[in-house]
Amino acid sequence: MSKIIVSILVLLSLMSSADAGAFKGKRVYFSKLKEPCGFTGEVMGKKYTIKEWTHFYKTKTLAKVLKKECPKSKLITKKSDLRALFAFFRLFAKDSGNKAACGG
Repeated sequence: MSKIIVSILVLLSLMSSADAGAFKGKRVYFSKLKEPCGFTGEVMGKKYTIKEWTHFYKTKTLAKVLKKECPKSKLITKKSDLRALFAFFRLFAKDSGNKAACGG
């Protein structure tokens, strides 16, 4: 019984971490990219699939892709911001099936 409880707690903490990353990514997008891009984070997320966003993040090309999509924006180089944006964009990727509840 205790193994089940521990497993549930670990799963919940992992889910909370992912949600926290996506929430921070939304804040980063809103403060640094929404105005220069001219569209919501959900629209940005839908530009690529989960696999593509993962590839950009793992190959350290995410910042360049964001600059290409939003030429008026400043280049984002802070690792924690890129990690949070990655979590946020994966949430709304083309193949995620997710939609923003209030204009992500």
